Amino acid sequence: MSGNQVITGDQPTRDRLLAAGMALIAEHGFNGVTVGEIEASVGLVPRRGALYKHFSSKHALVEAAMDERIAGVADMSFIVDWFASDSAKADPRGTLLTVGRAVLAELDSEKHLNQIIEKDGDRFPGLRDRMRAEVVEPGFRYAEESFRSWVEERPDAADPARGAAVGIDGAAVAAVLLSALVHHRRQEWLFGRPPHDIDTDRFLGAWVEVALRALGIQEVSV
Repeated sequence: MSGNQVITGDQPTRDRLLAAGMALIAEHGFNGVTVGEIEASVGLVPRRGALYKHFSSKHALVEAAMDERIAGVADMSFIVDWFASDSAKADPRGTLLTVGRAVLAELDSEKHLNQIIEKDGDRFPGLRDRMRAEVVEPGFRYAEESFRSWVEERPDAADPARGAAVGIDGAAVAAVLLSALVHHRRQEWLFGRPPHDIDTDRFLGAWVEVALRALGIQEVSV
């Protein structure tokens, strides 16, 4: 089995089956993996009904993985509140770096689900729609709201003559910045290496610089 997820015997059987099933289906496609192979991959005797004690079918296993991801991003309003906090605004560079790392970690947790939708999206149209509506779009929306709290509080935000803050399209900036993170991760998944061999730390350093400029943030010298 390939993928980033480590499966151990200490995990509950349901969790082991879910992790192994998603990794195998992501790698080989929905029709390329049998229930018996999923069971065998976690040390269970194949075709003895172990998987069906937890999931009614392979399809239900994938749906369960989607339900878990949706639950994980159901309420990210704390991110907006954090961006608006004095501590976050006092260190925009550190805040953006933390956010960038968090987004990449979240993408890692969604890797197999994304790969399955890419390979078998036509088989799971409802799943694909839920992924966009309940995972992807909320992420962009929270990013837009978070960045807006910074832009609107700039001293020149209400005075076009003093700067371009009022001309910043928060939704578009959020889309550009988050899409860059997504592309960086997807290139690693697809090719086994990041774009132009720029490692994650180096990429995030440049990403933060771009984000500061895109948001018109002026750092305060101490």
